[in-house]
Parts: sequence; C-alpha cells; structure tokens
Amino acid sequence: MKYFCKLIILLITFVLNSQDIIEFKNGNRLPVKILEIRPNELIYKKFSNLEGPQIVVDKSEIFSVLFENGVKENYSNESIEEIDSMKLNAFAENHVKIYYKSYRSGFAKTIISSILLTPLGGYFVKKYNTNKIINSEEIPYLLKNLTSYGIEYVKNPNYENLNYKQLYIEKAKKTRAKKIKVAYILGSSIFTIIVAEISLIILNS
Repeated sequence: MKYFCKLIILLITFVLNSQDIIEFKNGNRLPVKILEIRPNELIYKKFSNLEGPQIVVDKSEIFSVLFENGVKENYSNESIEEIDSMKLNAFAENHVKIYYKSYRSGFAKTIISSILLTPLGGYFVKKYNTNKIINSEEIPYLLKNLTSYGIEYVKNPNYENLNYKQLYIEKAKKTRAKKIKVAYILGSSIFTIIVAEISLIILNS
C-alpha cells in the first residue's frame, strides 16, 4: 500500500510536469500540450483531451506560456503595469460573464410588468431595476477552476483588490442594463402583439 501511494504521487507529479500552461489575455489559464510554435500562432491540444482536435490561437490573445520544463515565455509587449491593468480588467469582465446572475430578477420583473402594466409601466420597472445598487457581496469569493482532473473551487485572488471590485461592479452594471433593456423590448413586443390580436378579434366579431 505504501509503494502504491508513492507510485500515485509520482504519476500525479509526472502529469503536472508534462503539461504546458497558456495564460490568455482574457484571464483564462489553460493546461495544454503545445505542438507547434509559429511566428504569429500557437498550435496546441487541450491537456484534458489529447486525442481531440488541434487548436490554433493567435499570439496576440496570449499573455504568456509556461512550458513543461519550467521556462516561461511572454508574448505581450506591454509594460508590467499595463499588463496588470489589462489582466485585472479581463478578469473582471470574464468573472461578470460567468458569475453575475443577480440581474435575472429584474429581467423577469421587467418583462412581466411590460406585459401586464403596459410598456409605460414596464419602463418605470426597467428604470428602477437598472439603477439598483450592486453590492460588493455579489463579487465572487470562490472561482471555478478547470483542471485536467475536473472542476475545483479556489479563492478569487483579486477579491480584496479595490480596483478589481470597482471594475467588476461597473461591468456588472453595464451587463444588467443590457439584459433589462432586452427584457423591456421583449415584454413591450409581447404586449403589442397581444393588443393587436385582441383588436383583430374585436374587429372580426
């Protein structure tokens, strides 16, 4: 049993050391097996699916690559400060897309009110839900991290960063405004269709 455990540890160490890591400008980190490096592109396979298709990515989308031998190669010409700012912005934008779901309540209320209270009533509901305060408690504390072994949850490394929080809240507000605007358009359209149908029924009766 003792030797079996050692063997498992050795195998895990070998797997971790045999993968390359691509860090994208959108904040994602992906375990891969790099097959070819071209002047402007990288060709790789996902480490979780080595039998899958080859993927070509433009180097302009990549911050850096950590190769299996421990060597790290940067593909960005920006300064460290610019990279940090861009990465923080990319992290916030990516996290809002994945984790921000609080707009759903306002989305549903806006659609329903636009139908039941007419688009005029729906407009005031839309305005109220669009301008609601987004609390810092809505910022994700734990993040899903996709590894070659599945999904694990890790602490958000930027959770205490005030700039990150500000960026997250700003982007969440924009996302909420877009979603609720769509809800208002849908609800108003449904209201218009219902009114038109009722008018046709009255005219044909």
